[in-house]
Amino acid sequence: EPASARKQHRAARLRDGFAAGSPAVMESASPDGSWFLGDDEENLFLRAAGSEEREPLTRDGDEDHPWTCQGAQWTSDGERIVVLRRNHVDVGRLPVVDWVSEPFGQVEFHPYTKAGGVMSRTELHVLDRESGEVLQLAGTGEDDCYVDPLGFDDDEEELWWLRMDRRYRELKVQASNLATGVTRTVLTETSETFIGALHYQVDKANYLTRLGEDRFLWISERDGWRHLYNYDGEGQLLGQLTRGDWEVERVVDVHPDAGWVYFLGHAEPNPYETHLYRVKLDGSGFARLSEGAGEHAPRFAPDHTSFVDVWSSPTSPPRSEYRLADGTLLSVLEEADVGALPGAGWRAPRPFVTKAADGATDLHGLLYVPYDFDPRRRYPVIDYIYNGPFTKWVPRTFLDGRSLQAQALAQLGFVVLIVDGRGTIGRGKAFQDVVYRNWGRNEIPDHAATLKQLARGRPWMDTTRVGMTGGSWGGYMTLRAILSHPDVYHVAVAIAAVADLYDHASVPIEGYMGLPEDDPQGYEYASCLRLADRLEGKLLIIHGTADVNATWSASMKMAHALVQAGKLHDFCVLPNADHWAMGKHGSYLQQLQQEYFIEHLRAEEDRWVSEH
Repeated sequence: EPASARKQHRAARLRDGFAAGSPAVMESASPDGSWFLGDDEENLFLRAAGSEEREPLTRDGDEDHPWTCQGAQWTSDGERIVVLRRNHVDVGRLPVVDWVSEPFGQVEFHPYTKAGGVMSRTELHVLDRESGEVLQLAGTGEDDCYVDPLGFDDDEEELWWLRMDRRYRELKVQASNLATGVTRTVLTETSETFIGALHYQVDKANYLTRLGEDRFLWISERDGWRHLYNYDGEGQLLGQLTRGDWEVERVVDVHPDAGWVYFLGHAEPNPYETHLYRVKLDGSGFARLSEGAGEHAPRFAPDHTSFVDVWSSPTSPPRSEYRLADGTLLSVLEEADVGALPGAGWRAPRPFVTKAADGATDLHGLLYVPYDFDPRRRYPVIDYIYNGPFTKWVPRTFLDGRSLQAQALAQLGFVVLIVDGRGTIGRGKAFQDVVYRNWGRNEIPDHAATLKQLARGRPWMDTTRVGMTGGSWGGYMTLRAILSHPDVYHVAVAIAAVADLYDHASVPIEGYMGLPEDDPQGYEYASCLRLADRLEGKLLIIHGTADVNATWSASMKMAHALVQAGKLHDFCVLPNADHWAMGKHGSYLQQLQQEYFIEHLRAEEDRWVSEH
């Protein structure tokens, strides 16, 4: 069969996802693979497998009311499809200019909600494949909420979906009848601060795990920690399965006959270790199944009786193990040989624990030193930062890309530190809620406190030569550091930075800060623009002109504020580059970053702890 014909039997790639990091838009295949649902950015079409012909399925879509095949849910018989439709009326438009192609200066305008702006509305519709008839599900298409389909119940009478309000303070599990469109509320979760916020957008598929027609598992932070709860199909709580000052990450597998739930979590003295655990559906029998300090990524056999566990840590190489479901080790499948690494110039990073700026909260991080480290020398220091509130930044695995980046900087003669300050995930609700209505207040003080504590017992860390670098939220934090703590940070490389919360998409901001109307003082305090006149050190700003995650306009406004304040700075423009510029232009950016630190931090590099 020719390659072109084989291609017609597979889902076609329609276009790139809008934001960097979002999946490409692909056709959606029917369960038996005989049909493919796609869209032309406004209307839906069907394509029969083996054919290139597109049969229109909708005709009323336009740029303000587009249909999309993304997130489509097919019933098992392929007769009905739940599809999404957006309503972009009154939503602002973000211009993206193509500065390179001809004809010159082509502009695309994309629906884009900045903090406090009008949100797109999402409708869910049941579409009949043969007749084209459409039924909108009740409760969808409303203002100021996010709508995310989860899947059908066992008999495919209902679609279950999540409804989150735009401030991330109320999350509902909804169930809609496919025949009538009538919607019932199964469960309502509320918070005085926020539920997940941006992490919810990344993790929403893990919140609910169905256990059949009459039961499901739910993840909640209602007791201050992320734990598992057991519910019946009507939303009645049957019991809390896990407890304690530690967090469940996600459900990995369920053995319904044996009554076991297998999940990843952090019930260890080091809160960032990720292990496999299990617990009975009645809350009994809690036990850890994995061994070895690090991050574990198990995969279960279809019969739930065994699993393969691949794990590593920043100091321990990858190891694959085959275990029974009770954790019994059957065999070591593979283990990396790193005997040659020290000879190649590799040094394991050094874990540390410091106190946050409050003097009480433990912070965990890693310290990287050059391969030819000499404790008699004094090394300039680079703080490699992210500290965005929806993720953990300190590397947890042996081949983590952040660790490789830190190692590369260290080999040039720097000491590099990575630490997760307060406001990040994985440490309980109180630890993360430090960021609530407090963006920009605690992150850099935590990093500065860590730097000072590390330097006290390590005279080879030269705190008169300190740099910081980061991208996206790390870019924001880098700007924040060089502007708010010029006595601590002297050189900064800010990549794709968010400089001002008003100038950013609503999705990553509003859960933590509310809308601008809720807390105008908080938004103003968090802005880096108002700190422009405090720049004393060397600052390099790098940004791509096609970035829609952290918009290009943010760095333009930062540069404008610095010019108005009479502050000299450096700026690198990446034409037509999106938010993933570090990946697409990685070698160029790495060289630029490294040369900047070498020029401005490593001067007078022959410094010694003592005279000799």
